[in-house]
Amino acid sequence: MRKPIIIRDRTISDSDIELIRTLVEKNKHKSRWHISKLLAQEWQWFQPNGRLKDRACRDILTFLQRQRLITLPPLRELHKHTRLRSGQLKNDGQQLKIDFDFNPAAIEGKLNAYLPLSFKMVCHSALRDLETLWNQLIADYHYLGYNNLVGSHLKYLVYTANGDMVAALGWGSAVWKLKPRDKAIGWSIHQRKQHLHKVANNYRFLILPWVKIPCLASHILSQNIRILNDDWNQRYNYSLSLLETFVDGSRFKGTCYRAANWIYVGQTKGFAKKGNSFQYHGQPKEVFLYPLSRHFRKELGVNSNILPPLRHSAMRDDLSFNEANKPGFTAVLGSPFYRLRKES
Repeated sequence: MRKPIIIRDRTISDSDIELIRTLVEKNKHKSRWHISKLLAQEWQWFQPNGRLKDRACRDILTFLQRQRLITLPPLRELHKHTRLRSGQLKNDGQQLKIDFDFNPAAIEGKLNAYLPLSFKMVCHSALRDLETLWNQLIADYHYLGYNNLVGSHLKYLVYTANGDMVAALGWGSAVWKLKPRDKAIGWSIHQRKQHLHKVANNYRFLILPWVKIPCLASHILSQNIRILNDDWNQRYNYSLSLLETFVDGSRFKGTCYRAANWIYVGQTKGFAKKGNSFQYHGQPKEVFLYPLSRHFRKELGVNSNILPPLRHSAMRDDLSFNEANKPGFTAVLGSPFYRLRKES
């Protein structure tokens, strides 16, 4: 008896494999993209926003082919416009160059001189060039570089009142397993499976290297969070309840997240997901959470009456008293809703 195959949290049975073989045989002159759509329809497998889980089906098809359980049609060469739409940074082997309107000259001074900030969401077809610019900025200036995104995501470019570009942010799907987060939420495996889509990950945050404005990063986070849920709801037809992010403690102190009222909940063990398994990379990350609702646990399917409130823990020793008292630092207030309630 074959060992159960579990991909994308779906158990693939022998009957599923036979169904896939039949679909492939009937559509052997079609693309893999087309077959993945048909498979999602056959399974009635939908995302929370009602769209087909065809990307997950493509992952399953690819895995089954690697295991030599099915034989897919050959990959087709993508057209130029398709490469650009998918946000690739390469075009015919050359780095993609586009014209954009910003001047990489020093931007420095007091925060008030550059307010109000404006946020431009760039992950849709009408702003294809700006999304390519976002990709290029992250590839060039973020220490983690650029990776093509899978699943729900939003990308923002941030501008000053004068129209100068100062930052880029990216939000995407939450990681599947994260012990400090899961412990803080208090949910079961089943609850996580049902509600994980309501958690978003701040997977990239870049202040452009020529920008030197104190307190800018925490201000950007606070302002972006105010509009994030509306934009997410408009694009994906559901609301978020919680945000998460990782901070590399060997590089950063996480000051801007603490100043923006994010809550430190622990460290990772230094593993990263690679395909269908986890590999040890030896670089633990600090985990921060930001609840978007006072009743976020209830929205995530958890009985919050039996769990303590999610509060800020004591600041780390290496975060000095002077840093904590900089303008905008509010991480020791005890509740991430105090400030929002006061300003609303």
